[in-house]
Amino acid sequence: MVEEIRCAWHSVRVVQLFVEHLVMKYEDLAMYARRLSLYMKKRSDFTKASTIIYVQKTLRVMDAELEKKKEYRPVMQKIREYCKSFFMEVVSSLCFGQPKPPEPALICELLTLVFTEKDETKEFSYSDKIKTDRVPVIRSFLLQLLLEHNTDDVKRYLDDYISKSRHIIDDDQELCLLCIQCLEDAIYKQYSCSSLQERIPHAQRLLNEGVEALRIHPNPSENINLAYLEGVAKLRFAKFVVAELLHCQFEGKRKGYYTHEAQLFLQAAKGCCEDEIVNVEDAGPGIFLVKHIVRQYGMTFLMNLISDHSMEWVVPVHLRRSKQEQQETSDPFVIYNPIYGNIRTQLTDAVYGMEVENTLGKLTTKE
Repeated sequence: MVEEIRCAWHSVRVVQLFVEHLVMKYEDLAMYARRLSLYMKKRSDFTKASTIIYVQKTLRVMDAELEKKKEYRPVMQKIREYCKSFFMEVVSSLCFGQPKPPEPALICELLTLVFTEKDETKEFSYSDKIKTDRVPVIRSFLLQLLLEHNTDDVKRYLDDYISKSRHIIDDDQELCLLCIQCLEDAIYKQYSCSSLQERIPHAQRLLNEGVEALRIHPNPSENINLAYLEGVAKLRFAKFVVAELLHCQFEGKRKGYYTHEAQLFLQAAKGCCEDEIVNVEDAGPGIFLVKHIVRQYGMTFLMNLISDHSMEWVVPVHLRRSKQEQQETSDPFVIYNPIYGNIRTQLTDAVYGMEVENTLGKLTTKE
């Protein structure tokens, strides 16, 4: 019963999207909306390949027919853009916007839209005309959808996607970061309604899994794969929880975070930050944690935190300064002018990872 209602709604929704994207701009295209409507009365399960193939076929037929009509030739480029937007919204909201992932045949069909037979990437589109795409943002549309449905059924297709993109992904930090952020978002969705105390055991499990993944793949430049990217996403999420927990404990704004479970989690976080295999000099969970703490809570909080000897592990070893060095580099001018102190703080925050534009904005604002 529920499945029937869902399919019935989708048959209405796809026609509604077509009207919004195309018919509202070109009323004569209503005839193609009727074709979609008639077909959808019979088949409207968008988790199946046959349904999206028909939508694709309808758009291609419309494209070919309109191209022959003189009055549409000047606006064909616009119409194709509207068709592409419609097709992408159908894929994202109807094929992937369901509790269950698309069937394997549909995923394979969609992958043919972004890869040629020579494993070159092309623009995601309903059209069968090959248009090479070297821009990660466009190519990443399908990748993001697959990452959001990172179930066991989808994982093998993700691995295949990344494997085919390896010659690009190795030199494309933007695409790697996109993968990690999408995986991270999926983790956040799972625990978005959980309190900090409820997130701690999950964060510790993810931290352990992330460390294990990075130990298995210590040199990612040689072999970028889903397991490594997942490991990084899990560690990033865990470090966000570590930073929040440390802030709650040391600022004293919320009580009750000195539990045995919380302390075990911090011990695991310490081990992760000091692990020489998963941390390198300029990257790794340790660097990520200290940068996030400064971005989120400021340099003053970090300095107060590591003044406790037991918390020195928060800052990677190569960035730590001895007490003698701190004294030698202390700035006596801070006490004379609050504006000078503010500028000094902003510059220090920038060094530890704040956005440069944000810092420049603060420095150029008159007090």
